[in-house]
Amino acid sequence: LQVINSLLRMQSRFVKDEDIVAMFKDSQKRIMTIAALHEKLYNAENLKEIDVKTHIESLVRELVEGYTVKQKINLEINIESIYLGLDSLVPLGLIINEIITNTLKHAFKGNNDNSITLSLSRIENDFFKMIISDNGIGFKAEETSKNGLGQKLISIFVKQLNGTIELLEQKGTAYKIIFQEITHT
Repeated sequence: LQVINSLLRMQSRFVKDEDIVAMFKDSQKRIMTIAALHEKLYNAENLKEIDVKTHIESLVRELVEGYTVKQKINLEINIESIYLGLDSLVPLGLIINEIITNTLKHAFKGNNDNSITLSLSRIENDFFKMIISDNGIGFKAEETSKNGLGQKLISIFVKQLNGTIELLEQKGTAYKIIFQEITHT
């Protein structure tokens, strides 16, 4: 994954169009999200049960710190003590990557009090609820670009988790995702 990331970085140096360069950078961030998870897995003792709280907190902080925003972002992360396997954690991490990246790109236009909240809890046996919200400018469901790569990826990853996604009505943007742990027997 590091090699792929390096190849994308090298290739993007030859591109003059800023929109295409941004697409390369988005792809690199997706790859680095997977690479970070694989690095944690390499260090984990049990690959079937990875500490979700530690992984997601690290992922969100790295995204916020690594993204070029000129404003301070307050993070509120509330994650129960949950352990998931790789089959669930990869799509979950990629969903979070897409939503947080979209938030950092679009939500905070001129705000001074910017915040992102992420909560994750078990709702029953192998079902979980995750809410990711911000206090940015928000958008209405009908304004969402269903054709955008990020939205398509989010939908694909939610389906991989046998889940549902809902845009909540509130200030800013808030997603509620109900998903199932993927287990192979």
